[in-house]
Order: sequence, then C-alpha cells, then structure tokens
Amino acid sequence: MTATDSLLDLFSPTPRAGKDLVWFGDELINIAQHTDYVRLENRRGEDDPFKRELIYQVDSPTAEVLPLPQQQYQRLFRPLLARLATLGADETGTPWDPYSGCFTLVRSSRGGRVLLRVEYQNTTAEQWVRFTRTMTDRHSPVANGTPAATAPQPAA
Repeated sequence: MTATDSLLDLFSPTPRAGKDLVWFGDELINIAQHTDYVRLENRRGEDDPFKRELIYQVDSPTAEVLPLPQQQYQRLFRPLLARLATLGADETGTPWDPYSGCFTLVRSSRGGRVLLRVEYQNTTAEQWVRFTRTMTDRHSPVANGTPAATAPQPAA
C-alpha cells in the first residue's frame, strides 16, 4: 500500500468506530514516517469559495484533491492540527501553540531511525501540515539535514 493509498484510507468515509483524534493523529504520523514528504492542506475550493478541499501531496511536486466529501475531513482537520501541536509539545518540550509551529519527532521506519520534521499552520485563513522525513542511519545519504560522511572505501 502506498502513502497515497494510506491517506485515502485514513480519510475514507467509512466510520471509525472507537477511534478518536489521538488515534487519527498517530495514524497520520505512521504514514508520514514511511515516506519522504507529505503535505495536507484544507483550503477553499477554486470553483466555489464556500466549499473546502483537502489537498494532499506525497513525494511529488504535484498536489491533488482528496476525492472525498467535505464533511469527512472538515470536522477533523483543525482538531487534528491541534493534536499534532500537543504531541510535539509532549515529545520535544517545544511550547504548545495550536496555531502554528515546527518540531522534530524521532521515529522508526522500515529503513531505520528517522527524524520527522512537522510544520503546521492552523488559523482561520490557513490550515496545513507538512511532514519531511530524514533518515539518520549510516546508509542514508542525508542525516540530520546535512550530507552524511562517506565511509572510506576498502583498498583494492
């Protein structure tokens, strides 16, 4: 299952009996920690300013509209961003700010340990979240945002 498929499933119209906002935020982070870049934005529709659209972007410069009814995510998106702010404050000690922020989480993925940079804006004018993953293991060409030192090559 791709990250896009996982996002579509997470925001699906199927009711999530017994699942709360904490679960929803954890599932979103689980998706983001396994891909290099995820961005979600709740914005006004281009054709209808009274309609909202959930735009998603996964490891690509192209953003797409999530093909779901507006009510499926509209009531969840802003509380989800506030939940991420709480998670960041709890895990990193950054000040809690429900309206905007940036923090880095440490997670595990299939390829090893990762840093997951989370940036968000949660105001009436803008609502978006961006996850950027950086691998921290030796085999990764980038660690902590800078190129990793290359291991010396064995003599032939």
